[in-house]
Amino acid sequence: LQILHQPKSGGVENRSKEVRISSRNAAVHKYFYGTRAVPLYPHTFELSFDEVQFCKIGCERLPIECLPFGMKVEDHRTKVLISFSPSQTPVWGYCNRVYVVPVEPSGDLVHHLVSLSLCTTIDQSVLTTNVMGFIVITAVDMDREKLTVLSPQPYPLPSRVLILSEDVLMRHMMECDES
Repeated sequence: LQILHQPKSGGVENRSKEVRISSRNAAVHKYFYGTRAVPLYPHTFELSFDEVQFCKIGCERLPIECLPFGMKVEDHRTKVLISFSPSQTPVWGYCNRVYVVPVEPSGDLVHHLVSLSLCTTIDQSVLTTNVMGFIVITAVDMDREKLTVLSPQPYPLPSRVLILSEDVLMRHMMECDES
């Protein structure tokens, strides 16, 4: 396998960060609410923490100073982190280059875009398996251990493996008054 770098053609324009963010927000809004010509009506429902498993692809890059002497920084973009609910037993360690780190759900998940994976378990296959759709976490109730989600399809979700993204959607962007 050989990767060749192709220069951009003369007609290609670079898009600013603001344009990329606006374009992504418009695409997400269209995914959930459709357009004026073809409106969609997403569903809102609650999920128990036990009904889903969160994972996140990648992890924070450790500074070289935090590593033991002689160790090198591994590629942090291809790690899978597993999140457990408070009622599940956390697992620590390494398994086939997969970091298994317990991360409890928190209010920080609110407004995060989440992918529904076709995987049935969280392992290295999360990296290569397709996703079937997206939901947005609209509320987290830590006392009741419940998530409120916005979903294109009604309860139940077709998958319990959810992939967290860094994308955080603003409340005004998810309201249906835009087209």
